[in-house]
Amino acid sequence: MASATVTRLLVGVMITSNVTPQHRARMRTVTTQALECGCDAKLLFFAGASNFDFASEIAEHKDIVQLDFPEKMNEGKTYRWFALANMLRSSFLFDAAFKMDADTSVDWCSLCRMVADAGAAAAASPDFYVGRLNEGERCGEMPNCPPDRCVDYSGRCWVYMSGGFYGMSASALGKLMVHPYTRLNSIGHEDIQVGRWFKRVLPDVRLVYADNGVVWCHNSAFHKSYPTGNVRQRWVDCSK
Repeated sequence: MASATVTRLLVGVMITSNVTPQHRARMRTVTTQALECGCDAKLLFFAGASNFDFASEIAEHKDIVQLDFPEKMNEGKTYRWFALANMLRSSFLFDAAFKMDADTSVDWCSLCRMVADAGAAAAASPDFYVGRLNEGERCGEMPNCPPDRCVDYSGRCWVYMSGGFYGMSASALGKLMVHPYTRLNSIGHEDIQVGRWFKRVLPDVRLVYADNGVVWCHNSAFHKSYPTGNVRQRWVDCSK
């Protein structure tokens, strides 16, 4: 782990011009709750090319990154985020990096415990991949989905983590980003592509997973209010 006492997370929040400054402010406030349980969660809001001017907010908070790439699904935004996260490893010594949708809320203390426990098992392997596990049935059994009933990368099997919230250890991130397969396969259904990266580059990665609504809640009306306190008390409509 990066620190003996503090679990450090780098979280890229995928945003477009539809995500309001007020919403980003609420997300910043709630994320500070991680400090109460010995965790340092750093949010970076990540955007592609658009007509929206983030300049004043960037000057104030210094936590928005806008790059010149198409702001469309499956055009490589996830790859660009994780490539940037890998570049930031030397300046922010994080234990794990995550991709987060703006309509997701997180129980930061539970997530930090999850990452800390995964890091404590690093004697077996420092490489882990965290999220909600998707195989063929959960994926929708489309041609680009994994085979049914797969739970790992053994044999012909492969899996991926659901797109609302997932991440990986810093060591796994570094290994993915230096491999040419990752860069050459950055375009496509982005979350599925990440699963394919692991299948090709790091099939022995440890999978750490939880269902939506346990540690994080994706696609919930809850994210619009972000009250303080026990976030999980309000998680009643997470997507399954």
